[in-house]
Amino acid sequence: MRKALLLLLPGLLAGATVLEAAKVRTQHDPKADFSSFQTYRWQKAEGPGGPELDGPVRAAANKELAERGLRLVAEGEKADLLLAYNAGFADVLVAGFSLTVDWWGQMVAVPGGDSNVSAGLLFLMTRPEGGEPVWAGALIVRGTTESALQIMRDRAPKYARKILSNYPPR
Repeated sequence: MRKALLLLLPGLLAGATVLEAAKVRTQHDPKADFSSFQTYRWQKAEGPGGPELDGPVRAAANKELAERGLRLVAEGEKADLLLAYNAGFADVLVAGFSLTVDWWGQMVAVPGGDSNVSAGLLFLMTRPEGGEPVWAGALIVRGTTESALQIMRDRAPKYARKILSNYPPR
């Protein structure tokens, strides 16, 4: 799994430094016959971020993949694909100055800072035998408000559906 992520991640995130909020990037194995995949199983019982993030993301992913013709099978049953995801964020604080008005109406510069939050969600589908990557999709969003991270977390199920709506590749 780790090897597969390391192979796919650079290509998926190559455009991440450009300010393109909410653009889904995908890669797939061009030799894979996607019509042969009928079932999937989650690779791990729990994902990152705790139950507040994991539950809604998995529910959204399961719903989207069901609409795409993939059936979720229980742990221990044979699956055509293993599904995993990862989520993360970075907050870059930049020192600066903010302008304010004092009691007498004059503009005053005071120390301040800007918060630039980036958050990402990555899905990876692999073959159960051998773990070769078959399909991957990622989305990176950015925000600059104090509540950006909370908003992004609340929208994570929407982002999951947006990413997985690109499966199978066209």
